[in-house]
Amino acid sequence: KNGKKKKKKKKNEKKAKKKNGDISTSGWDSEDSDMEDYENGHPIESGSNSREDKADFSETIDENTNAASGTVEVRKDNFMHSLEVEAQARLTWKLQTFLCKKIIGSAHSSEGWGVFFMRAVPVPPSRFRPPMVMGGMTVEHSQNLYLSKVIQMNDRVRTLFAKIQGDDEQQEKEENAKEEINGEKMDKNTMQAKAISFWINLQTNINCLIDSSKDPKAGINTPNGIRQLLEKKEGIFRKHMMGKRVNHACRSVISPDPYIGTNEIGLPLYFAKTLTYPTPVTPFNVAEMRALVRKGCDSYPGACWVQLPGGRGRIDLAKMNEHKREALAARLLSSTGDVGLPVVGRQLRDGDMVMMNRQPSLHKPSIMAHKVRVLFSPTQKTIRMHYANCNSYNADYDGDEMNCHFPQNDIARAECTFLARTDLQFIVPTDGSPLRGLIQDHVDAGVKICCKDTFLEKWEFQQLLFAALSSLAGLEIIPSNIDMKLLPPAVLKPRELWTGKQLFSALLQHLRYGTDDDPNSNEILTGISLERNTKTPATAFGENMMEHKVLIRDGELLRGVLDKAAYGATDFSLVHAVYEAYGPRKAGLLLDSLGRLCTAYIQYYSGHSCRMEDLILTADADEGRRKLVQLAYNRGSRAAKAWADSDGGKVS
Repeated sequence: KNGKKKKKKKKNEKKAKKKNGDISTSGWDSEDSDMEDYENGHPIESGSNSREDKADFSETIDENTNAASGTVEVRKDNFMHSLEVEAQARLTWKLQTFLCKKIIGSAHSSEGWGVFFMRAVPVPPSRFRPPMVMGGMTVEHSQNLYLSKVIQMNDRVRTLFAKIQGDDEQQEKEENAKEEINGEKMDKNTMQAKAISFWINLQTNINCLIDSSKDPKAGINTPNGIRQLLEKKEGIFRKHMMGKRVNHACRSVISPDPYIGTNEIGLPLYFAKTLTYPTPVTPFNVAEMRALVRKGCDSYPGACWVQLPGGRGRIDLAKMNEHKREALAARLLSSTGDVGLPVVGRQLRDGDMVMMNRQPSLHKPSIMAHKVRVLFSPTQKTIRMHYANCNSYNADYDGDEMNCHFPQNDIARAECTFLARTDLQFIVPTDGSPLRGLIQDHVDAGVKICCKDTFLEKWEFQQLLFAALSSLAGLEIIPSNIDMKLLPPAVLKPRELWTGKQLFSALLQHLRYGTDDDPNSNEILTGISLERNTKTPATAFGENMMEHKVLIRDGELLRGVLDKAAYGATDFSLVHAVYEAYGPRKAGLLLDSLGRLCTAYIQYYSGHSCRMEDLILTADADEGRRKLVQLAYNRGSRAAKAWADSDGGKVS
């Protein structure tokens, strides 16, 4: 009697769990499993309630049982009950605890083996499983389809196990040779086969609920599992959270601009007239704000909206004529007794800081702050960016798009200026290697300038130096109170000539004026000294010319060719040395000046051509490639045969 009361109590607890939304995934729960009866992963008998019935389930049967005839197809695969697998896992964890913790982790160190087993399937509320409408027809949610199959298979497994084990409420007499289930009479052996088949179907449906690709009969119209609802672009994360529009942001295709600063970004006029910044009106800027309000949003630079103190909403200037805007401008900062300051939404202008990013943003330099340079040409509709930033964003100019976000308060602008500015992202946070550098045509031009046979007349040297040092407003290489200085010529007779190396020396000399903290100071920094090898081989100029070894002393290039190893994204390059010695701002200015110098030289003095013949292997290189391919034939099979013939391949 006590035993029957305990069984009834357990059954009532199961029903209560089922009502609460948990579906048991096994025919036995943790208390009925009698896991203590397992030793060394094998079931043992315990009194009269032995496990021989459950052990009989390990017969070799096919997963697809013929339900109509009740026959079972025998195959080589053996059915292993989940309780036996769990016992093996628990024993493995007990015997090899250290190894299992290293493999699985110590988050659940006490019962780490339990992470591989599920005793109950959590059911989300019905509001997250709404019916779908497809082709004008209402279709059940994919999770409902799998959950209903799980419930159906679970009930069948429980019913058959109860029949086989002889539970109290469903126990039948042993002399009854046949049992009737769902209108079909079956003997005990058939019921065992049916139970195993239903158990396998239960496991399959649970697998499909989590990942529908695990369905052996998966097709085009297979309902999605939980994994399919989350992953890829159609998943709920990327579908509802990524690629959506936000306020104070813009997006367009990027285009190269070698003359823009490396810390700048060129934005079309349309973006500048649409994006606004909330500027409080104070006695120091009231005249400027009134002028912007009078212009409105059509005349650039202007304002798009005004918010007066007193809790009123924003006033759209696009809906006001000139006389109303004039009256509104006069009310700014007038003594009305209202608490607070009026706010003017001025348009984006040169010098504002914006955050740029290109998806996917995988590391910190994927989002950097740039200074805005407004593009006033009506034909310029793309975002302009310097080549040096391509590596940080992993971007190229074959149609890539980038996002621009305009910070809306002074704290965010300060973070952009002092934390996220492009000059401060010169090195990778992980290992300290440089990220920014010049590429492609700039490298070609730099090598040509440094050749020993490159000589420039005075007017050529002056023009190239001016192109490198002069720039747009805000990107001055040298302070305004410092004049450009020429180096003495390298050749005096028959006429004065300067070498290409002297161009780089002049750049480094002018870069010494001012500091990062005070660019306009008269302080002169110590010159850079550097020795390193180039990426250009010595055979390109002659092995005895020593042009493959760069030598810089006190800011003067004495020997060598400056190529990608000097101003590319390379460790211990010239730009890297300037970054460490002079600071991030000077390194950015050096990239600016080198980019303009190389662009001007290759544009006006010496172009660079490339043809298909340059991409074809020479006869010697092609012959070497053929020999390597022939040596690789059957290399794996020959190595395997040699090992098999050796002592290591012999089995004792």
